[in-house]
Amino acid sequence: MIAAVSVLLAFPLGFFFRSQLTAGVIFGFAWMWAFTYQSVYLLVDTLGGSNVFIPGEFPWSYGVISLAIGLVGVGLLALGHRLATFRRNKAALSV
Repeated sequence: MIAAVSVLLAFPLGFFFRSQLTAGVIFGFAWMWAFTYQSVYLLVDTLGGSNVFIPGEFPWSYGVISLAIGLVGVGLLALGHRLATFRRNKAALSV
């Protein structure tokens, strides 16, 4: 869920919004929603008898991987913004 939000939303948000702050806030809310939804889903699955999380241990690896996916999303957001800015500047110079 987190990876899908990062891959599907980050680059288009950075590309289509002129304000990087607006795109970042929208991406942040979408990522936080997906993280919360996925975490609750996995927790409920664990309570039902699945071995997603080991009881008694803090899931450090889940947090680190989620953080890495979020950072990839931020990178895609910045890449989309940079590419859009480059295209806008190129179009403005050619006129």
